[in-house]
Amino acid sequence: MTKNTGTYTLNRQPTLFILVKIVLLINMISAGFFTVLLAGSILFSAFSHSFQKSEVVLDVRKVEAYKTSEPLPDSLVYKFRPSKNGDLAVMMPWYSHLFLPLGFINIHGFEFSLSYWIFYGILCFLFYRIISSVSFESPFSNKNIRRIFWIGYTLILYDVFVLIRYVIISIFVEKTTGDVFRYDGLGPMVYYKVGILVIILAMIYRRGVVIQREQELTV
Repeated sequence: MTKNTGTYTLNRQPTLFILVKIVLLINMISAGFFTVLLAGSILFSAFSHSFQKSEVVLDVRKVEAYKTSEPLPDSLVYKFRPSKNGDLAVMMPWYSHLFLPLGFINIHGFEFSLSYWIFYGILCFLFYRIISSVSFESPFSNKNIRRIFWIGYTLILYDVFVLIRYVIISIFVEKTTGDVFRYDGLGPMVYYKVGILVIILAMIYRRGVVIQREQELTV
């Protein structure tokens, strides 16, 4: 506690804020670790193979028009993983690994990819900056307003990226398999909804800054 004009004011954040910052810091470190690990492994593999095409495993499903239970034979262009029914192994340019989820981790609603960890790291960083600069004496600031808006934009842009990626890979899979299989890697698409809500909250937060400044001027 520090003395200021005859009154005592708090110069430290509450314990909850400190714990949240620690958790966010751990998440940022994890996101950075996986980002560097994946980027390094992708570039090392591409360099080792002279930046030629490499195998990518895609999560696919059979189009309803083809209801036969007989497995399709492998072709010269693609093949199927015997350990995972419906996973398509196909040769694609080396840089496709920068955007696509890794095929050996197949969890609905979650993807293990370089693009996801970059997105996750940005979100954790923005939240960390907001929590670090918040104080009870002055909870509203223009910098935090911009950060909250950027959180909303980041959430929306990531879902736009996932949608564009889904369309491109779907066209590729359908052409490769003769319209027998379709790419099944779209996911739940919920980030854009949260992003819209965050932007609305940022507008309310911005109004709070205006009200706070008006009160300071009247005092």
